[in-house]
Amino acid sequence: MRRAGPGEFSARAYLHGRLSLNEAEGVAALIAARSRDDLDGARRLASGELGRVYRAWADELTTLLALVEAGIDFVDQEDVVPILPRDLRERLERLRVEMALRSRGGIASSADGLEPLVAAGRPAQRGQEHALQRAARARAVWWPTNRARPAMC
Repeated sequence: MRRAGPGEFSARAYLHGRLSLNEAEGVAALIAARSRDDLDGARRLASGELGRVYRAWADELTTLLALVEAGIDFVDQEDVVPILPRDLRERLERLRVEMALRSRGGIASSADGLEPLVAAGRPAQRGQEHALQRAARARAVWWPTNRARPAMC
């Protein structure tokens, strides 16, 4: 029998799907917290609250992208109603404001100074990367994934 090393229980829980990466990082942030704000942010991270928020943001961006693409790809279909530019701008602005407000008081701002990053899991097509960067007012990152995207939400 041996003693567990630092972070070993969290690492095992993460590897076996019992903790998300955000929750495991939250445990480390709880241990390293030096102020009440750091502790509050670490608790939110460890509880999975921030992961749920980030997933909601990703889902909203995926929905908006699907609506834009459906309007472009199926413009000749009568049953496909494209999202209006005004509605798209309003929804993106609401999301941007929510991200800005959350980043000011979240674990990222108090622990390591990271800014929110918008990421998409497929190669950019002409103009999409620029549009995403403008909408989020951030740098977009693209990486391959096996996750299927919905054609229309």
